Amino acid sequence: MSLYDQEWKMAVYGIPLFDGSSPILTRVWLDNVEECFPLTEDGKDMRGCSARIRLTGKAEKCMRRLIPNDWERFRERMINNFNPDVAYAQMTAAITSGKRYIGLGKIRAIEAAEDDYNDILTYHGTKSTDLAPFILIALCKLFPSQVITAAQPDMYGDFKRQIFGLRILIST
Repeated sequence: MSLYDQEWKMAVYGIPLFDGSSPILTRVWLDNVEECFPLTEDGKDMRGCSARIRLTGKAEKCMRRLIPNDWERFRERMINNFNPDVAYAQMTAAITSGKRYIGLGKIRAIEAAEDDYNDILTYHGTKSTDLAPFILIALCKLFPSQVITAAQPDMYGDFKRQIFGLRILIST
């Protein structure tokens, strides 16, 4: 195996897997691919075929029929099929309506809320979000009133601290 092949393999496996289940992170994933595979001096663009290797699940099925190794077409099709702006709008609507975590068990709801919080931060590229109080309110709707009374969540306090407190409460 040549040095080039070894370097290419290391770069490919540096790209995280993308299954399409969290389309809010599509642009971040595509940017990661571009960072791992900048255009080479001879103009070879390895991003499309390299990115394809790291697709799984729904994303792999959706992109399977795209034959040309044209990065711009690949990127455009990924954004069209896994649109982060649409996903963010849908997530925001579900969170603010308080319905996002209904039907999940308490532990799974907290995990989903943490995932949502982190995805929103990544989407915006910030360290905080105005949606944190809405996420906490949506979670509070799932817990019995005595848990909420005991937890006394501060909707505008540190989100991760509030989640930690809810985890402790439901585990006891």
